[in-house]
Amino acid sequence: MRVATQSPLKNTFDVSANPSQAQLARRDLLDRIADFIERHDLNITGANLAAVTTALSGANAKLAEAFAAREISGEPIDQRWLDTVVRLDPETGARMTELEKLMDKLEYSLMRFAQTAKSAHDETSEHRGAIDAQIQEMAKGSNDNSSAGEMDRVIELSRAMLERISQVEDAMERS
Repeated sequence: MRVATQSPLKNTFDVSANPSQAQLARRDLLDRIADFIERHDLNITGANLAAVTTALSGANAKLAEAFAAREISGEPIDQRWLDTVVRLDPETGARMTELEKLMDKLEYSLMRFAQTAKSAHDETSEHRGAIDAQIQEMAKGSNDNSSAGEMDRVIELSRAMLERISQVEDAMERS
């Protein structure tokens, strides 16, 4: 007999009739995690899910022992207690430190990109304004010698703009 169930995360169907031991173990772990979080009325956050998962899966034996000791003593496992235990856990602390470093790097990179983008916008606006002014002067069309000089100026500004755009592209690529 084949069972067809639709996965909530994917638009695919699982047609396996006999789940493997690994699938049953994952389902059991997920059920225990959900039960633990509901029983202790914990917030569903990445940090909480990570802590509960590592404890209940056995990946973090010390945290599992702390959970068991707390439950055996009848003391509550609440959000404040869990936050404190996680913060004091050296393994979790190291991961959080690395995550904070990555977030700082990302924030710095985004700030540099925003500065580069603003600089590019400002410079292209300035060049566009200068070319527009030259075109307006040419449109007034005084004499032929003057028009030739104005055309040379527009060409000169266009070349400068192309060079600066190339520099901005390089700067954006680096950031």
